[in-house]
Amino acid sequence: MSVLIIAGILMGNWETLVAFDWQITPIWLLIGLLLLLVNFALNAWVWHLLSDKLVASHNARFNIKVWCYANLLRRIPGTVWFVAGRAMQYEKIGVSKLRVSILSGIELALILGAGLLTGLVALPILILTPAFQETLKGSWLLIPIFVLVGLLLHPRVLGKLWGRLGQSDLQEQPTWRDISLWVGLFVVAWVTGGLTLFSTINFVHSLPISEFIPILGIWVVANTVSVAGALTIGGFGLREISLTVLLSQIVPAPVALVISLLMRVIWLAAELLGALVSLLL
Repeated sequence: MSVLIIAGILMGNWETLVAFDWQITPIWLLIGLLLLLVNFALNAWVWHLLSDKLVASHNARFNIKVWCYANLLRRIPGTVWFVAGRAMQYEKIGVSKLRVSILSGIELALILGAGLLTGLVALPILILTPAFQETLKGSWLLIPIFVLVGLLLHPRVLGKLWGRLGQSDLQEQPTWRDISLWVGLFVVAWVTGGLTLFSTINFVHSLPISEFIPILGIWVVANTVSVAGALTIGGFGLREISLTVLLSQIVPAPVALVISLLMRVIWLAAELLGALVSLLL
């Protein structure tokens, strides 16, 4: 059904697509894929650091293999399958499903916290841009999410939460240094994701580098909406919908849809390469 709707939108706007100033530059698509692979590598490495620190799973190859394997399960609507995939793998080495589920929640909080820091740079510029003011007028609704995430990431709060949930065997509490490292790596991952989107846009239409910060803001908003949706209504396709709406402020809506679909293709290609890596580890 989704394919038919997308095809209908594209066919209904065929004249707009034909009239658009397409500037196809294939190298940008390769750059985008490479940047997204860097993004995945950063996310996988942080998962290893979390597993090493909080559930005493010290084998980097195993942790990264599980991350790559479970990442494919994101294709299934809802987060339960993704978390369950991880939990089943870690149960084989004696780590309880509850601990892995909690660890996945901590990972999500770190990702959102890093997104907040990235957004503090990008979003003000985006919101002050007249073309985006109407589209982003409800973005303040994301503030409570970021406040809650900030509280959860405090080392003392994190340690107490871990203990209250029955994980009192944690040998060493996470420190500010640990959390700063994890968040810092996720910030770099957010930036590489924004660069992937910037590269994908440049594949079809040339943009100056001065436009990168607004594009990064679009990436932060779209993915935050996607993550929030995954926790509530399933989140399937929310990233693409959000990207289309936001990108339509700088290119015609049908072209924005094409860019969003290209991002989905690149994302899937990176996930398949990640799955191949998991088989080799």
